[in-house]
Amino acid sequence: MQCKGKLLALLGLGLLVIMCLLFTMAPMITPYNPLLNDSSQAFLPPSWQHLFGTDHFGRDIFSRILYGGRLTVFLSFVSMLCAATIGVFFGAISAYFSEHWPDRLIMRLSDILLAMPYIVLAMLISTVFGRGLTQLLVLAIAVWWAPFARLSRELILEDSIDERVLAAKVLGANPLQLFFKEILPNLLTPITVQMTFEMASMIASLATVSFFGMGAQPPQPEWGGMLADARPYMMQVPQLLIWPILSIFTLIVALNLLGEGLKALYQPYHLVSFGEEVKDD
Repeated sequence: MQCKGKLLALLGLGLLVIMCLLFTMAPMITPYNPLLNDSSQAFLPPSWQHLFGTDHFGRDIFSRILYGGRLTVFLSFVSMLCAATIGVFFGAISAYFSEHWPDRLIMRLSDILLAMPYIVLAMLISTVFGRGLTQLLVLAIAVWWAPFARLSRELILEDSIDERVLAAKVLGANPLQLFFKEILPNLLTPITVQMTFEMASMIASLATVSFFGMGAQPPQPEWGGMLADARPYMMQVPQLLIWPILSIFTLIVALNLLGEGLKALYQPYHLVSFGEEVKDD
């Protein structure tokens, strides 16, 4: 199990590192402006000049894939980090007031968010506040704190009856000292594992939202938006669809491999994914 976990983690991490390096080095790798239109270069096939060809506006697809990857990874990482922080905060409050009204309120709210289709919330946010990256970031944080709140609540309640925590209580530690010194270090590993799985889910959801025009707005390169732009030409120029789909698929697979590897290595107590709760024996 440990060997399998290491292999999966290394494979997922390797893919992620390669992709992130390509995204980071995009200005040095790609000689073309991803926003520059040139109708005379429209629908060019893959070549040494344009590795993935060009789109209907003559924009280099390879450049747009790399710059779109930078945007996707940045948005998903920042929003996931914020969501995890907020989720742990609410999970700690819920555990502290276990079985009282703050606990019930937070858990019922998280139940609603976990049950609500992401695309419905995206439509609501875009209708009220408009479309754009800021709204997309706020939406992702507002939705994705829920699984982290449930996970951290479960783990904190389990840790609160641990002998180590009980001994610290006897020695006079206050709730904040107990949380930051005794409980929080034990949360980091399962929260990290959870983040890898949730990031994969978030990337798919962000691409879906952008596909329906509620995320990044043209001409901003974003994988979901590129898929939407390619729809009218998918039969004549299939590479317009193939490259964004492969990019989304590869990034999601890399994150899931990393998550499965870390899960096998560290065996967290619980993993609460969107809409379900899993216990590892």
